[in-house]
Amino acid sequence: MYSFGEKHGLVPEGCNPAARIERFPEARRERFLTTEELARLGEAFRHFESDGRFGAAIAALRLLLFTGARLREILHLRWEHTDLERGLLLLPDSKTGRKAITLKAPALAVLQSFERVGPFVIPSANPEIPRADLKKPWAAVTEAASLHGLRIHDLRHSFASVGAGAGLALQLHFGLEM
Repeated sequence: MYSFGEKHGLVPEGCNPAARIERFPEARRERFLTTEELARLGEAFRHFESDGRFGAAIAALRLLLFTGARLREILHLRWEHTDLERGLLLLPDSKTGRKAITLKAPALAVLQSFERVGPFVIPSANPEIPRADLKKPWAAVTEAASLHGLRIHDLRHSFASVGAGAGLALQLHFGLEM
């Protein structure tokens, strides 16, 4: 706020009491799943799908892995922003602005398996509002797969690291078939 105030002449220059405090150096944390970890994750997905727990939440986790999208991009995804015929997600307002995500076969299969019950692909208990988070299903999946400390965002890193964006299908290489 002081920087903003100084920039716009609202406070005198040099009055920011925090100006000389050193910032805490944050270490970037990038975690990539190994082949063996991806196989365990796929097995955990199948386990929860077969017993019916977590419903669309597991499909949302699959979409995160198969698209490299951010959590909010999937949780707030509306059917009107999906083009299954052309294999695209057309996101009008992502963290980086408008963008299109190309869908490979596994992501398309996940989307095609959904029943449309409201405007959101991943509905909450009230289909008119998006699901807020995936904390409980994610905790159960990572526990079942013995992937302690794995974050949902790490799926995005893993997507990029295995070349899925270049057309390599994760399900073929790591047992993550539908």
